[in-house]
Amino acid sequence: MRNEFNKASVQLMNFADNVRELGPEGFLGATIAEFGVSVGDAFLGMKNNLNEIAENDKLSETEQKMLGTIEKLKMAGQVMAGIQQIMAASSAARVAGVDKEIAAEKNRDGKSKESLAKIRALEVKKDKMKRKAFEKNKKMQMANALIATAAAMVAAAAPPNPPLPASAPFVAMAAVLGAAQLAIIASTSYQSSLGSPDKGNIPSKIEIGSRTNKVDVSQQASAGELAYLRGARGIGTSATAFTPTGGASGLRKGYADGGEILVGERGPEQITPLSPMQVWPSNMGAKSQVNANFTIHAIDAQGVEDVLMAQQGNIIGMIRSAANDHGEEFLEAINTDMYGEPKSAGGIDY
Repeated sequence: MRNEFNKASVQLMNFADNVRELGPEGFLGATIAEFGVSVGDAFLGMKNNLNEIAENDKLSETEQKMLGTIEKLKMAGQVMAGIQQIMAASSAARVAGVDKEIAAEKNRDGKSKESLAKIRALEVKKDKMKRKAFEKNKKMQMANALIATAAAMVAAAAPPNPPLPASAPFVAMAAVLGAAQLAIIASTSYQSSLGSPDKGNIPSKIEIGSRTNKVDVSQQASAGELAYLRGARGIGTSATAFTPTGGASGLRKGYADGGEILVGERGPEQITPLSPMQVWPSNMGAKSQVNANFTIHAIDAQGVEDVLMAQQGNIIGMIRSAANDHGEEFLEAINTDMYGEPKSAGGIDY
């Protein structure tokens, strides 16, 4: 029987050498052929060893069973290893097929949006296949580790080693080493070639945009900006930080440098005078004068204080007007109307 098997083994190995040159698919065929040879050889070896164990009169029945179990576990380990190799070769062949599809798509196009999406889908498909193959291979490795651990534990108490309980420390040592091997295999994880999905979806930089220096105020300007450009009364020193408090139109400091004038009550309007003219900003040229005449009829200091308190709105309005003529602000947020109507008698004539 051994001679017949040897002849068949030679033919299978020659077949494996020939098909291995055909690429991943041929490598799968060669792996299957080699698996057949190794399993057959292991089976014949196990059968021969079992016969020798059974014919050994020096061994007790228990020792024969233990040695027979070791041989069977060795056989099972070889079969599992062969199956693991076939599974790995099969996975490699499938992945190679996807690689060919990716290469073909890159040669066909590889630049358009549709082509790039197809290539990406193929890459994801290949990654899933590799992940599945990794998990299967991991399970096969753990099965092989269990078989090897069991064989080592039985061998630690089998001849020529001393029997139990004297061999108990060696059995325990084999169990510990096997458990450590299993832990190492279990801790391994698949490393995707596509990288981390979470990281791939997070942009490295986010830009929310910014306003340019050139703005179409009829489309984008806010109420505060329009009021600032119209020269309205308000609080703030720039268009982007201006709160209007009045509705007067006109020019603000710095807008008299060109030949065009910005006017308008319902939106900014630009006009060009037909004849030359001069526009004086509030901080240049003549200043408007504010003349305030106070006629106070009072008997004592208490009467003066009462009159001034009653005319707070008028006083604030006068000072504000003078400050605005010089391009400055003065209590713009205060509504002077809240202090009542001006009085012409009994206090101040203004």
